[in-house]
Amino acid sequence: MDEDRMKKNALNAMITCSVIAVISVIAFIFIVIFDPDKSDIPLFGAVFGMMLIASVLVIIKYSKEYKEPGKVLPQHKTNNKVSVGFYNAEWNWDVAEANYRAQYNKTGALTEQDHEVIWKYCAAEISYVLMWIIDRNFINVDPSTEALITAIRRREKTPDEFMECIDMKLTEDDVSDKIWPFIEYYYSDGFESIDGFLERVSKSKTNILPDIFTEKENRHCNFAFDWKFYDEFKMLLDKEYKDYCGE
Repeated sequence: MDEDRMKKNALNAMITCSVIAVISVIAFIFIVIFDPDKSDIPLFGAVFGMMLIASVLVIIKYSKEYKEPGKVLPQHKTNNKVSVGFYNAEWNWDVAEANYRAQYNKTGALTEQDHEVIWKYCAAEISYVLMWIIDRNFINVDPSTEALITAIRRREKTPDEFMECIDMKLTEDDVSDKIWPFIEYYYSDGFESIDGFLERVSKSKTNILPDIFTEKENRHCNFAFDWKFYDEFKMLLDKEYKDYCGE
């Protein structure tokens, strides 16, 4: 959902609930003052009280969407089934945000532009893997993503843009059955060559790291996908895949 539209919908919901809350209070006061039969006041109090509580809870819920729409997922939808195995870039939000704030000395509320960069940090590691999957034709293409994948292959778009289209989650439905066991192995056991690569990319971007996470966590989430590093990554993962297949 577009962030501007999300903010508009959240604002409308808050306004509606605020009106309901005010009407509930005024109606109850009116009944207390003018109703000659005071025996039914507890009943009206319970009804209007529940309406007031419900309105306040809805206002609280939508106030977060209004203030920080960029942190509310999903941004884009596909028709992927829910799968057992997947990589969720949203899990990296806390460390990516901490890195971003440290790098740019950001305090207080973040803007939509800030959130866009943080999401790229969240997806950095998986974006390199995803680009390799696309390059090696292990991606499952459907009509809704075909044009974007073609643009990515031409390097007109970046793989983190594809991540947005799949709700920032890579599932086994997105890749071929042939490659999925290797991807699961990659994220279960890891490769020293890839860890070294990510550390080099990270250090080329910044050495400012927050102290609330481990260095490895920080190093994997303090930069965005960059084409100038991808060809090196592709060679490294090609070798790891060859070794994995025993070729």
